[in-house]
Amino acid sequence: MKMRTLVLIFILIPWGTWAWETDQITNREMALTDSAEIINAWVNKELIKATLECLNKSCGKNEINQARRIFLRTSTTQLLSRIEEWIIKNKNINKIVLKKSQYRGAAHPVAYIRLSPTIEISGVRLGTDKIAHFFSEGFWYFNLFSKEGSETRAIKWGRYSEENFFGQKISGVMSNADLVANYEGLKFYQSLFYLTEFGAPLLRKVLGGFELTRPFDIRNHVSPFWDEVILPSRYQPSLKVRVLEALKQSCHKRLTASTTLSTHDELGLRLKYQNLDLDYQDDLKIDRICLQKANSDDCRTPFIN
Repeated sequence: MKMRTLVLIFILIPWGTWAWETDQITNREMALTDSAEIINAWVNKELIKATLECLNKSCGKNEINQARRIFLRTSTTQLLSRIEEWIIKNKNINKIVLKKSQYRGAAHPVAYIRLSPTIEISGVRLGTDKIAHFFSEGFWYFNLFSKEGSETRAIKWGRYSEENFFGQKISGVMSNADLVANYEGLKFYQSLFYLTEFGAPLLRKVLGGFELTRPFDIRNHVSPFWDEVILPSRYQPSLKVRVLEALKQSCHKRLTASTTLSTHDELGLRLKYQNLDLDYQDDLKIDRICLQKANSDDCRTPFIN
């Protein structure tokens, strides 16, 4: 019965809303250039187009309709979100594309038809799926927030969806980083219309609709908690064994991207996202795994007099 329900959900949910899994540890030793400026330029063009499309039309009459137009311009195609598809095809965006990954052997291989490539923004490694989550799930969070006047239900819905039809029951992975990207997406949609920590609203009400008042910057939202190495996911047991082994194999590599945070930065982010009730998997932190491996290897080294 459960499997039949999952298959039905898989068929009925539009493919453009799905964001598959990603892998930030494989080939982490490879250097990447920053993608923020290129992504910002595309998003700002889409924001202008979305406001012009709604000017003097029904979608320009209120905030949720204007937000929905932005969602449609960034998030939906038949298979991928528009922005993720654009990033994948853009040759000017430096990315790591994998055909094989630590996720091989997951209980639900349908989720690994495609692995999202890895890009870098402000020194943070993240899957392109996080950008899709940001604009797509962020809108649905905002939709619930607009109806309820509170973030609570939106956050609960996001957790439920990640544990079920967007995450664990499909792929064997409950991604904490997805939940952070979703929540930052909500903050983006709020920043379109309200005064926020990022400054004045991105959009201003004008006769017949809205207009862009200042440029969007993805760097305001991306943090190390978008990186699934820094913020490990919760895995089903058989997949967790594979992930642990992959992480151990990375211990000998000279990794280009940072794999850990200072205690101060870690606590700061945990405090910032405490309302998300993230399921921290500290036993999957690579610095801890590599330290344990080193201690274990030392213990096995024979003493020579």
